Amino acid sequence: MRKVMLVLALLMIPAFTLTSGCVYKTEKEVEKPVATVPPPPPPRVEERPAPPYENSVWVPGHWDWNGHEYVWIPGHWEE
Repeated sequence: MRKVMLVLALLMIPAFTLTSGCVYKTEKEVEKPVATVPPPPPPRVEERPAPPYENSVWVPGHWDWNGHEYVWIPGHWEE
């Protein structure tokens, strides 16, 4: 009986070595598609109003991606 078990065990070794190269990816390892964001529209031309106080710095307007579309953030003065 021991010899039969030994022979069966030895016969199963090649089967284990053939399947040991299989690679299984966890859910975290599976590559997910990457969403591409289109380029923003050209910048808008803005009129710069007079500064509200001395040493003000003009911050120009820009396009901001909100996850679905570009939204224009108007320029403004900062102290």
